[in-house]
Amino acid sequence: MLKTIVVNATAAHTGGALTILRDFLDAISYQKKDLSYKYIIFTSFDVEYEISSSISIVNVGKKNYLQRLIWDYISFSRFLSKQKITPDLIISFQNTGVVYSRTCPQLIYFHNSFSLLPEKWSPFVKNERILWFYTNVYPFFVKALIKGNTLFVVQAEWIKNEFAKKFNVSDNKIFVIKPDVVGLPVLQELSLIGKDKLSFFFPATAFKYKNHQLIFSILDEIKNINPEVSKLISINLTLTIEDIDQLGLTDRYNEWKDSIVLLGYISKEEMIKQFNICRALLFPSRIETLGLPLLEAASIGKFIIASDLAYAHETLGEYKSVSFIDPYNANEWAMKVIDCSKNENHTIKKQLPKTNSWLDFINLIDTITE
Repeated sequence: MLKTIVVNATAAHTGGALTILRDFLDAISYQKKDLSYKYIIFTSFDVEYEISSSISIVNVGKKNYLQRLIWDYISFSRFLSKQKITPDLIISFQNTGVVYSRTCPQLIYFHNSFSLLPEKWSPFVKNERILWFYTNVYPFFVKALIKGNTLFVVQAEWIKNEFAKKFNVSDNKIFVIKPDVVGLPVLQELSLIGKDKLSFFFPATAFKYKNHQLIFSILDEIKNINPEVSKLISINLTLTIEDIDQLGLTDRYNEWKDSIVLLGYISKEEMIKQFNICRALLFPSRIETLGLPLLEAASIGKFIIASDLAYAHETLGEYKSVSFIDPYNANEWAMKVIDCSKNENHTIKKQLPKTNSWLDFINLIDTITE
């Protein structure tokens, strides 16, 4: 018997949420020979996808926060009723459920770690306002729409543990499905000589929680500890000058622009090159779900200096060539960077497991709807 799966993804128009939606579409399109499901997917834009009789995409338009609340609490249910759609399962790719019949199970893909951590942000600072909202207000909406038959998928064990405590959800209702990660190639032709030998790489977008300000504090400490090493170090960031300004770091950048390279947005090929030529990966981010660059660096055996936080420990597991350091302690980071500048760090690359996370997700759907 044909089963109807309704997917709520009206907030998935940028970033990780959009990646999740597109990966899901690829997965169910690949499985299109299986005609046991009819997918109806609500989005906020016209998504390009392979036409299939088993997949319908409904663009309900881009929504601000208030419009999204109205959709989740009122319009979603009304739309299904008007179209005479009775779902066997509702899937949400935007962290919260929807108001609908209690008899219909909901599967929520939760990927917003801000709600789980005690970071403090100010609603009065422009580039912190959204982080304050996700930390202090958003959890209310997550909790309000959890019903007895609501299930969750998260990307890491630490998120499962924190989510269970924060929202009082039983462990057996939370499933950990780690995202697929492909290791990087080792580029043997790249020679680690000259300035490149002392280059460090930090690939991250311009969000305050990525902790870019620590990079400049590290450079201050290195100059105090060893001025000669300070002159040789280059830290490569995937930021633009506009990003630096947005982060409020323009004055700091002007102090250190001889030691900071702003790469801006770079291609996949250039990203691979940067991983290969860097002396070590710096990853001081204070909030991550997984920390993909950690796995990418480990896949080619790079030394890593990472925040001493749960996400980094879980992501790297037993990987040996890493130092975990307090993301607020610039002096310790500086000492380790100096050490890396003086000593080669060779290690066996991390073998990434071959996984198919979306097949696991589809198998979970089978289990719920059987």
